[in-house]
Amino acid sequence: MKTLKVPSIYSVASALSVAVVSFSVVVAPMAQAADYTFNTVGGTGSTPSLWSTSSWGPSTPVSNLDNVLNFTAPSAQRMISTNDLGAGFQLNALNLTNNTNNSNGQNLIIAGSSL
Repeated sequence: MKTLKVPSIYSVASALSVAVVSFSVVVAPMAQAADYTFNTVGGTGSTPSLWSTSSWGPSTPVSNLDNVLNFTAPSAQRMISTNDLGAGFQLNALNLTNNTNNSNGQNLIIAGSSL
């Protein structure tokens, strides 16, 4: 008589450990788009009004791709200003309006760091 060889079946129990990781995400609110109006008339000769210290409405602008900067030279007055808010200052639009009637043709001058 032949002996039947039956393979042995092994039961393997494995323990699975699960690590639960919790974290929180803090999202800083994005700056709201705004229109800024340059309210400083000035710059005399070659001395411009600096954007960082000039009067703006409603406040000094911040770099944001949605912001609009408005410059309007008042009637019969010269406006000279320099962007000193830093190179690469970002904005959506820059509106320049020349309402002056000076005879020299340089009534609204914007210079300074790149936008």
